[in-house]
Amino acid sequence: MEEPRNAKPRETPESGALDFLEKEKEDEQERKRFGSRFSFNFSHLILPMLISVGITVVLVSQFAADKQRFNALVGEVGDLSQLVQAMGRNIELRIESLDYIDGGFLTSEFDSLERKVAFLELEISRLK
Repeated sequence: MEEPRNAKPRETPESGALDFLEKEKEDEQERKRFGSRFSFNFSHLILPMLISVGITVVLVSQFAADKQRFNALVGEVGDLSQLVQAMGRNIELRIESLDYIDGGFLTSEFDSLERKVAFLELEISRLK
């Protein structure tokens, strides 16, 4: 009796066990192959972590230095504004006295403004 060409070979208990073992071997090889490809290795994370920590430390220290410089500048500006306020009335009185010394009446508003600017420039250069 001939078996058809497309027919499966008869399965015996031994052939079923062998097929199962072969399938297990293939699965094990596949796990090894894909496992090595997708394995999680902490040593690959160390360098990027160190780099990111280093960058963070540099940025934070730079920010702290910038903040300290900013606070110092704000303090200086505050000191200057107090100085200007203290001298403000004195400067106004001196400008008025310039107008008075000149004869009380100036020829033009532009001339008066020009004198006031020159006086302020002189006062500022004296303060420096």
